[in-house]
Amino acid sequence: MVSPCAAVVPLREEPREGAEQATQLLFGEPCTLLDTQERWVRVRSEWDCQEGWADRKMMQLTGESPRVPAKLTMGSMVDGQRVLTGDIRLTEPLPFTHDNLLRIYSILADTPYLWGGKSEWGMDCSGMTQVVFSLFGVQLLRNASEQITQGTPVPSLPEAQAGDLVFFDHAFDNREPRTENRKISHVGILLAKDEVWHCSGWVRRDVIDAQGIRTADGSYTHHLAGIRRMMR
Repeated sequence: MVSPCAAVVPLREEPREGAEQATQLLFGEPCTLLDTQERWVRVRSEWDCQEGWADRKMMQLTGESPRVPAKLTMGSMVDGQRVLTGDIRLTEPLPFTHDNLLRIYSILADTPYLWGGKSEWGMDCSGMTQVVFSLFGVQLLRNASEQITQGTPVPSLPEAQAGDLVFFDHAFDNREPRTENRKISHVGILLAKDEVWHCSGWVRRDVIDAQGIRTADGSYTHHLAGIRRMMR
């Protein structure tokens, strides 16, 4: 077993610096070592089973004296404990409350979008939801198209509640018919029945209705495709 010894470690599709970042590993996240290649190691995250190549100098064998980075990030693990932010360690999962959702949102608000990111320096939509729910003790898969297979379905927005995950497909034309085979490409967290917290350009709050995420001019950026409840 190995784990990251840096606050954030890129996990790449190929063993080279310019390869696409598939996701990120956060400090202390346990991984299985699959392969080695000069300066690179191929690993599988024990958290969400994502595989990829990491720079071997940014990884350490589990059981070695941890080289704790100067700044930890949300979702990092230290001595088996999740870190909320800075050096605040969670000895047990946070209670799943609206106040705690708002508390975490206030930490992440305006974080820039980064493909494959899941830290306070940059994250994508599903990286954000994965890290947020880890603080409540819920293990989500990595991508929106995978996360929609988890939890319990909620039939409609009026039946949803704060903390439910809402899933979307690409931006759409209002005249275009809805279909069941659209690819899920985006996910957010409901803060209220008409407000969604998501990462699109940056971590933000927007208006949501039965059709999707609505902008100030009345147009839609994402088509609502499903709702799942991860916490009962």
